[in-house]
Amino acid sequence: MNILYVIGRFSVIEPIGVMYLSAVTKSVGHKSFIATCQEYYIPEIIRKYRIDAVGMSIMSTEAVTFHNLSRNLRREFPHLIQVAGGPHPTYYPRIIETWDLDAIVLGEGETVVTPLLERLLAGQDLSDLSAVHTKSFKNPPRCLIDNLDSLPFVDRELVGNISPFRDVSM
Repeated sequence: MNILYVIGRFSVIEPIGVMYLSAVTKSVGHKSFIATCQEYYIPEIIRKYRIDAVGMSIMSTEAVTFHNLSRNLRREFPHLIQVAGGPHPTYYPRIIETWDLDAIVLGEGETVVTPLLERLLAGQDLSDLSAVHTKSFKNPPRCLIDNLDSLPFVDRELVGNISPFRDVSM
């Protein structure tokens, strides 16, 4: 599966949450790409890399921009899988009701991202996945990950060609 992770913007702070999600999905053979929500060429990326799913990491200050992005992507790519996580969906899970999303994840997504995306792509049931909300069900949050060492190292290759990170020795 080809997954495009979309964040609000690049800054001097690495998007570590998305880098963890990418590491987890790459560890089972999926490919990862990254873009910012302000980039007008997201449809071009989707076509070029044959993206199967878009994962959005949303801060509340960027909610309007991401809402518009999800609506525009749904219009242009009606069958594209769209999932959101991050602070905004966690604190405002009701967005699943009105946004053009297939699912949202509350809290940490590292342990649920792979089965969630794979099942969405296969059209399978998601109702047993904790911390996942869809338009038809709302599952309770999951416990926090006790042992962060159980996760793969963050995927630094994901941002390796993006300024300011490409100028940093990794």
